[in-house]
Amino acid sequence: MLKPSKSLTLSLAIELGFLDDQQLQQILAGSENSRSSEIEIAVRKGFLTGQELRILQSFESPEDVAPGYRVDGLIGKGGVGVVFLATQLALNRPVAIKTINQSLGRKQKIAVKRFEREANIVGQLKHPNIVSAVDFGLHKDQLYLVMECVEGKDAENYLAKFDGIPEIHAWHIARQVCHALLYASELEIIHRDIKPANLLFTRVPQGSSVPPQVPFVKIADFGLARFKERSTENNITLESAVNGTPLYMSPEQASGEELDHRTDIYSLGITIWHLITGCPPVEGTCPADVVKNKIAQEDQWFDDAITEGVSPASLELLKEMCRFNRSDRIGDYTELLSKIDQVIQQIGGDQKLAEIIDCVDDDNYLSSANVTFVEGLQRVDSKHDTIDLIDQPVQSSITKRLLTMLALAVLASVLATVFWRPVTSSESSDAAYEKADVKTTDVQSVVLHETTGPPIFLFDGLKFDPRQKFSGLWDVGEGGEGESVLAGNGTRDFKCLDEERQPLSYFRFDCGFRHEEANRIDVRCLDSDGHPIFQVSISPERSVLNDGEGEVGSAELEQFDESSFGYHSVRIESQPEHWRASVDSQLLGVIPKSDDRHGDTTIQIVVDGRGSAHFEGICFWRLQSPSEDDTH
Repeated sequence: MLKPSKSLTLSLAIELGFLDDQQLQQILAGSENSRSSEIEIAVRKGFLTGQELRILQSFESPEDVAPGYRVDGLIGKGGVGVVFLATQLALNRPVAIKTINQSLGRKQKIAVKRFEREANIVGQLKHPNIVSAVDFGLHKDQLYLVMECVEGKDAENYLAKFDGIPEIHAWHIARQVCHALLYASELEIIHRDIKPANLLFTRVPQGSSVPPQVPFVKIADFGLARFKERSTENNITLESAVNGTPLYMSPEQASGEELDHRTDIYSLGITIWHLITGCPPVEGTCPADVVKNKIAQEDQWFDDAITEGVSPASLELLKEMCRFNRSDRIGDYTELLSKIDQVIQQIGGDQKLAEIIDCVDDDNYLSSANVTFVEGLQRVDSKHDTIDLIDQPVQSSITKRLLTMLALAVLASVLATVFWRPVTSSESSDAAYEKADVKTTDVQSVVLHETTGPPIFLFDGLKFDPRQKFSGLWDVGEGGEGESVLAGNGTRDFKCLDEERQPLSYFRFDCGFRHEEANRIDVRCLDSDGHPIFQVSISPERSVLNDGEGEVGSAELEQFDESSFGYHSVRIESQPEHWRASVDSQLLGVIPKSDDRHGDTTIQIVVDGRGSAHFEGICFWRLQSPSEDDTH
């Protein structure tokens, strides 16, 4: 493991978001009578990963990451790589530096090879609508790729804030992407991962023919790109692997067939459809389900796809771009450009090319690529994210373990229906709170509302809801007893939605978990603005509920011996008047609800440590609203 320098301080780790307030307090408390530096204590406690320590050391020696460049900031980090904002010293201009460590385990070697291939490909591309490469090299066992720094935001970032883009703007965006892909195809390069996250919006440069009201587009991330003429032996993938992003990949790409430029035409069509309507046209409950639907439905999904805001001319062209059989699609980029111009001319008289957004806002969002650090092994991520699906069957049954969990949950719901009655704080405090130190002041009445209907599974051992945002590394792994678990290290958000994607006002969130190598698991409740309402922090020995002002309650956790594979459980309840949090059926506390913090809610799981924690049976239950209770 890397040895931390004693000269490093906590201030940068806090500024970069590597440490939170609670971790900081623990580090400061541990440093009072210790000869170790604060950073050493943070590493020893598992609060800083090896990658985060390397990042901090990069800022300690900012001109030693890549010769001729100075690191100025952090743009992003993936499982095995980091993207820095930097300055090219000779020309005094901003650049972005992607780095990847060569001294990695066997599992990450494919990521290194893909990184080298990306540098080889991007180095040959010189087009105004493609993020260009500046330099590439190896320095102190670290590969680095220097790229131009794009000031703006990607299309996915835009879609996260707005419902969509006027179709005439979308086609002007498509026209730029099409020109870039035509240029790449002439070099026999296929991108293979065209999607909103890889389209960077920036200001239109002077002298460009792009209308000033339309974002100037640069294609990023050629991490999955390849040369068309290269044989499968030279293709850096595992045999039978499917690489790409499920929502946007073509059927032939999902099937693992040989590809040509028409796969990028298909992905561009799906991307433009998403930009216009605000949602992708083909959905599914998990990445593998999206892949299955694309292959099984062929062109039938056209009939069910959302077409709001799409004119007949646009719809016809989108269908031509997204045909199941590539032989039925538009054949080349020259033909596609001609048809895009026809659509723009046809709808131009009906739609004014108004300003949609200033691409460089007050946040000064800097981007150079949403870097694909795919590690080359089985990985199941969000439908919006690049994945490897390696001979992964689409499974339709729930495991015996989950059936048991479901049966117990249904039984608990039935018992609650039969025996339930409102409970006040005065009559419940001794019985319900006896196992935990719980602050119950300010709670005038604790009224429990029962569950109604079946659970809404976000992860049931086979699949998980891919609509949730995440960072870090997450995949479907194997638990100690061979069961499928959601294994992860980083942050994962679970939006509190029902099957119709409508917000749940009153709900119960259940989740089984096991720490594995993780030092700590935080389960946070966030309001509609992303601000924390409260947090449950769970170490292997203890769980603590904090409401932002201090500790509300705590409970000790049962310890499993090395031969046991038992799981703990956490439960968050949104009752009409209060929040309840418990771990292993031990009530940690009750927090009154604030009138100004109702609205959409997110449950966020944060795994902090050197390895992944395991999760199972992640689901929401509806709770009856007060009006529903009156009918019983």
